[in-house]
Amino acid sequence: MSGTVYGHTFSLRLLLLVCVFLCSAVPSFVGAQLGMDVSQLTLRVSPSFPAPNAQATVRLEDYSVNAVGAEVFWFVDGVEQTAAKNERSITVTTGAVGKEIMVRAILRRQDGTDIATSLMVTPTVVDLVLEADTYVPSFYKGRSLPSRNSTLSAVALVHDGKSVASNAYTYRWTLGEDVLFAGPVRGKSRVSFEMPLFSKDLVVEVLNESGSTVGRRSMKIEAVQPELHFYEWSPLRGLYQREVSNPFALIGEETVIHGEPYFVTQAPSRETTDFMWRIDGMVVSPNAEAAQAFGLTKEGLGNGQISLRLVTKDRVPAVLEKSFTVIAN
Repeated sequence: MSGTVYGHTFSLRLLLLVCVFLCSAVPSFVGAQLGMDVSQLTLRVSPSFPAPNAQATVRLEDYSVNAVGAEVFWFVDGVEQTAAKNERSITVTTGAVGKEIMVRAILRRQDGTDIATSLMVTPTVVDLVLEADTYVPSFYKGRSLPSRNSTLSAVALVHDGKSVASNAYTYRWTLGEDVLFAGPVRGKSRVSFEMPLFSKDLVVEVLNESGSTVGRRSMKIEAVQPELHFYEWSPLRGLYQREVSNPFALIGEETVIHGEPYFVTQAPSRETTDFMWRIDGMVVSPNAEAAQAFGLTKEGLGNGQISLRLVTKDRVPAVLEKSFTVIAN
């Protein structure tokens, strides 16, 4: 009876010894992979959203860990970075958009235990495309700019190397201190708003289905002043695309001058705009068919100054005024 008991005692001791041997033979950072002490070790990347084919710095944060005398080992995509041993940060070069890089750090303490943590660095680009609802001449090839009273639309385009529809992401928009739509909204990749009186930052933060932020973009939103420019017009060629020079030499017997506004909220017409033409300060009648056009003839003109005052009929009117000198002789 007692031999049986001793046998069980011997078997139990043997089992314990085997367990101790096996457990000490397995690297302790495997335990960290299973969730032990992982919360005590963190990796942070800077910038927060690395650009493609650019450098990013990954830093080790171990404020809650007793790391005195500990060794630090770095791995990038499973390859140990011996040159970075015992460094508190490592610099990596990102790849193309959406290409993932796995950065792993192992902290080996003086008691021989390891704590490991990892971070996936994935370059993602978020573009903001702005569309201002303002008037520009038909021949203008530039981008229409937002002015006061106008409406501006912004579209967020996410480039992450994956075929994910834009409506699969969640977007959080802020304009200055204001959170648009009262918070994040799934699929809200487009936003429209009236231009603020003063410059503000428009920020969009893009989150994936798990709630993690994949990208962020900000742009300063500032209203421009509308502009007024003069162009010649002819029945055969229409509106010339070259702006009238100042002074302007009237070579033919007559010509028609158009005053073309840029970046106003509505196309110029008698219903939307008031026009006032002057020659040397004297008010003259505009063209009967187009108020923004004015006919010049050499007869009786001589040299003089032509000016146009344009006032929009917005809630807060925009006032544009410009002049040029005509040399008719």
